[in-house]
Amino acid sequence: MTTTIESNNQEDDKQASEAFAQKSFADLIGFANVSMCVLGDRLGFFKDIAAHGPATSAEFVARTGIVERMGREWLSQMACAEYLKYDPADQRFSLPPAHAPILAEEGGPGFMGGMYQSLQSVENGLFGKLLHAFREGGGVAYSEYDDNYWEGLDRFSISNLKRSLVQYIIPAMPEVLVALERGALVADVGCGRGGVLQILAQAFPNSRFVGYDAHAPNIATAQKKAESAGMSDRVRYICLDASKGLPEPYDIILSFDVLHHATDVVAFLRTIRASLTPGGIYVCQEAMCADTLEGNMGPGGAMLYVSGVLVCVPQVLSESSEAVGPAGLSLSSMREYCARAGFGSVRLVAFENADANIYEIKP
Repeated sequence: MTTTIESNNQEDDKQASEAFAQKSFADLIGFANVSMCVLGDRLGFFKDIAAHGPATSAEFVARTGIVERMGREWLSQMACAEYLKYDPADQRFSLPPAHAPILAEEGGPGFMGGMYQSLQSVENGLFGKLLHAFREGGGVAYSEYDDNYWEGLDRFSISNLKRSLVQYIIPAMPEVLVALERGALVADVGCGRGGVLQILAQAFPNSRFVGYDAHAPNIATAQKKAESAGMSDRVRYICLDASKGLPEPYDIILSFDVLHHATDVVAFLRTIRASLTPGGIYVCQEAMCADTLEGNMGPGGAMLYVSGVLVCVPQVLSESSEAVGPAGLSLSSMREYCARAGFGSVRLVAFENADANIYEIKP
C-alpha cells in the first residue's frame, strides 16, 4: 500500500512539474515577445505597417530605413508570435486590424506602446540597480529612471484618462463637476508630465490648475506642453515635493497613482487635508486590489507586484525604510489611512469601464 501511494505521489509530482515547465516556458516566450514589442514601438515598426500596409521584408526595410537582415528577423519573430500575419504566397507581413489599436494607434483603447517604452528603462541599465537594491538595500531613486520610463508612463496613463476622466470619472462626482464648471482652483499632486490637468483645462475653461512634481524634468516637459497647447494662462507647474506642504489652499486636489509612492501615507494625507479649502475635495486614484495576497492572485495581481518590484517599492525605499506598494491601498486600508489623517468620508466612486479605484475624499 505504501509503495502504491508513493508511486502515485511521484506521478502527481511529475505531472505538476511538467505542467509548470510548460507555464514557465510560455512566460519566457511572453517576455521575449514583449522585448520584440519594445523594439517595434521604439522604432515605429507597428505604426509603419498600420499606415502603409503589408510588406515584404525588403519593402519594409526600404520604408523604415533599417538594416534588412535585422528587419527580416524581427518580422519573422513577430509572425511566429502571432502579432503579425505572414502570407507565404507573396511573402508579405501585415498587422491584423484587431491588433492595430493595441500596437499602433497612439492613445487608442488598449494601446500598449507606453508600457513597452517604460519597460525599456529596465533594459537600459536599471536591472543592475535593482540587483543592488535587493542585495544591499537603499532602493532606487526616481532620478535613476531614464526618460523612457517617464515618457512611456505618460503615454500609457494619459491615453486611458483621455477616454475616461471627463467622460465618466468627473461626472460620477457631481460636487466636483459643479466646482470645475463654476471655476475651481485645482492641484494635481505628483502630476508627472502634466497630462491630467491639460485634459481638465480643455474641458473646464473657468477653472485654474497647478501641477506639482518633485522630478524637475517632468515639470519642464509639462510646462512646455501647456505652452504649446495655449494653456499656460490657466495651467502652471511647480517643481515641489508636495508631501511636505502646498503653498496655497485648493478647492480640489488630485493624485493619480501617487499615494502609494508616499514615504509616509498618513503624513501625506494630512498634508492634502490641510491644503483643502473649506468644502474642498480630494480625488485619489489607486489600483484595484484586495486586502490580502490570496485576494490578488492572478494576472492583475502579478502586474501590481511587478510594478512594485521594478518601480514603486525601490523608489520609496530609497527615501524610507517602509513602502506600501501598489497593492497596499485596498478600499479598507484607504479608509483606515484617511481616518488616521483626519478625513471624515471616503467614497469609492462607481463609473463606467472602471479599471482603477477612484476615491472621493472629504475632510
